[in-house]
Amino acid sequence: MSFERCRADTCLFVQRNHANNKSPTYIFLYVDDLLIECKSDAEADMIFKELSEHFTVELRDLV
Repeated sequence: MSFERCRADTCLFVQRNHANNKSPTYIFLYVDDLLIECKSDAEADMIFKELSEHFTVELRDLV
């Protein structure tokens, strides 16, 4: 994963997709929660799968 921490907000990580002209992908972290903002469900699933390989994660709906 090639996410960079935002300098202005350390809870925000950005993956800029310049090479393939895709919209940026964002991960927002707060304590033990995270929100993935991306263009497609398939991209979110891929990120979730990659995170699951390194951390214990649980998929839930927004409250």
